[in-house]
Amino acid sequence: MKSSIKIENFEPDICNMVTCYSAPYAKVEYDQNNNTIILSWLQQVNSTQYKAATQKALDALKEYNATYWISEGKNLKEVSPEDTQWASTFLVPSIAANGIKKLAFIIAEDVYKAFYTARIEFAAVSSKIEFQFFNSRKAAENWLYA
Repeated sequence: MKSSIKIENFEPDICNMVTCYSAPYAKVEYDQNNNTIILSWLQQVNSTQYKAATQKALDALKEYNATYWISEGKNLKEVSPEDTQWASTFLVPSIAANGIKKLAFIIAEDVYKAFYTARIEFAAVSSKIEFQFFNSRKAAENWLYA
């Protein structure tokens, strides 16, 4: 006898997600199916929070030897010039040194982001990582896993 039960909003990939860090402002997850670190910014952060969450993501990268990295930054209204400098001189080279092949940034289309993206782009090119900026997670995943 065939079941007629319909499960709505079921996301099978959710079972393969490991939460590595969770705070009110950010969440770091490891996607086991796709060997991906996902850093989700849940709200605007200060410099201490920005560095803490990115360090947790780096720790997860080292633990799981991930191949891909997604940074969901649509909720970040601004990243300070100092944090942008830190990201381009420390974060991106650290990501590259730990084996990431592709780096996807999901960002809102704000004018301020041009400065941030230019700095990160330079760091990614210098570190020989494939990278791209997106406005949706689906587009980022399609590119990462193509």
